[in-house]
Amino acid sequence: MRRALGLEFRKMRRLRTLPIALLLVAVLVALASGQLMAGGGTKTGASMLMSYTMVAAMISPIMAAVVASRQTEIEHSSGGWWWSPVGGIPVAQLCRAKLLATSLVMLGVVAVQTLLIVLIALAAGVSAGWNVGAWASYVLLLLLVNVAFLAVHTYLAARFDNQLLAVGVGILGGFAGIYSLLAPSALARVIPWGYYALISHTQFVQENGQFDVRYLTPEYPWIIGFVAVVLGLFTYLSKTLETVER
Repeated sequence: MRRALGLEFRKMRRLRTLPIALLLVAVLVALASGQLMAGGGTKTGASMLMSYTMVAAMISPIMAAVVASRQTEIEHSSGGWWWSPVGGIPVAQLCRAKLLATSLVMLGVVAVQTLLIVLIALAAGVSAGWNVGAWASYVLLLLLVNVAFLAVHTYLAARFDNQLLAVGVGILGGFAGIYSLLAPSALARVIPWGYYALISHTQFVQENGQFDVRYLTPEYPWIIGFVAVVLGLFTYLSKTLETVER
């Protein structure tokens, strides 16, 4: 696995995967911080987290699709699905190495975008309503859900030559993710991208005729179960790719 992972990082440098991911990070941070420029309303740590959650639900599925597709498409064009087993790296191991490599990239991406959003908010004078535990929990769950979707898109990109399918699913997932924030939690549980809504740690509440943003506790068992099921399916399905004729 170490050799396969090292090869994936070498491919990543040539494919410019990191600059593409950072471009999407810039878009996410700009959109999430946009509310600071809007007039009216008190900006708090809770409202910033809600803004982050909404934008991440839209951008993260696209990011997962683009990064996974970019890292996997090269195997179709270079004959990697045939050459890797010849070199001692089975297809299933190759897919797992791709998932691990892109997951490490996603770890850095989530850390950077979170840090930037927090620093921008603090620089703009947002000092009230920060809950470090809620922020840390949300960031961890966002990373886990992103990794689950990296697994989904790595499989799709490996199974089908046409990468428009994998990327198209990610774009549709971005719309599903943002709209799932408005859906009942019962519906969000059965929509894969609904888990970007289920990991939310904030909600609107009405008090004395005014709306405010408060922290909440998400449904951890459902979220952990979803990630575990997706990764389990990926492990199984990546093994079946070894029987696919190229």
